[in-house]
Amino acid sequence: MSKKRRSVIVAASRAERHLAIVGGGVSALWLALYAARSGLATTLVGIDRFGGYASTGNQGWLHSGALYAMNGAHELAAACRAGAEEVLRAADRAGALTSPDVVGAFVPGDDRQLDEGIRGLRTSRIAFDVRDISEVRDAYLLYPDDKVRKVVVTGDRAIDTQLLIREMIEQVAGHGGRVATCRSPVELTRGKTG
Repeated sequence: MSKKRRSVIVAASRAERHLAIVGGGVSALWLALYAARSGLATTLVGIDRFGGYASTGNQGWLHSGALYAMNGAHELAAACRAGAEEVLRAADRAGALTSPDVVGAFVPGDDRQLDEGIRGLRTSRIAFDVRDISEVRDAYLLYPDDKVRKVVVTGDRAIDTQLLIREMIEQVAGHGGRVATCRSPVELTRGKTG
């Protein structure tokens, strides 16, 4: 976690008696878990449900930032990698949530894209391996007639985001945080204050 984020949370804990977070995605859950673990009175309110929008719209893919690195967006790649690592650390049972059988496979269009992608991954310090397409089953199914194409394999992982979300909700509650949902943002304005 960056010093800036940490200082915002510390400042909030000193200035406020209670932190309310509106949102039900992995980012909101991570913030609620971090705040609750830090001893800050925390309430997390999800609109409609937890997960289901951006957090689960990626088909459960928690990526290392490799896609960004391969396209030269190194700062975004670093932020993505750091965020993925934080989320996995936040879920104590993260190992059980990920699938070791699924790998991140990127199929460059030509040798130039392959070379640029490799340079980007090295610059962003993301581990990778280059394999023949026939060695990566899912990629081979996309290009069955291509025997020479290379595939870049990274440490990206498939993750059961619904399981991750449930685990994080349990941990927020286990650290004294309150977790609730409401049907619409309008309900928040009608709620009691205090």
